[in-house]
Amino acid sequence: MIKKVAAIAASTMLALTVSAGTASARSSAPAGIQDWDNCKHGQACLWQGMNGLGGMEPVPWCNRVYNLSTLSNRVSALWNRTGGALDLWDGFDGTGEFLGSYPAYGLPVNVPVWINDRTSSVVGHC
Repeated sequence: MIKKVAAIAASTMLALTVSAGTASARSSAPAGIQDWDNCKHGQACLWQGMNGLGGMEPVPWCNRVYNLSTLSNRVSALWNRTGGALDLWDGFDGTGEFLGSYPAYGLPVNVPVWINDRTSSVVGHC
């Protein structure tokens, strides 16, 4: 009987340890990981917040100039999942200062601090 109680106590303790470990692993995931996932393959997406947080605006890309609406002068992160480069501009209609180009099928990134919150339009290349 004592062995049974000890075995039950040990298995309960093991289950609690495993549950606690799983919970802590989930809570240590980077914030915003689900927001990056909202950008589908074939889209170029811009975010208001760093690390894919905040408002997101998917943009057309193939030989298009696109003036940002809700995120004009608010872009802090992007993910170019399209087949062509994506250029950022500080003026509307792809004018003003060229801020940078992000390659096709790139990784999700925070824009450099010197262009943060400056993008007004994007130009997508096929």
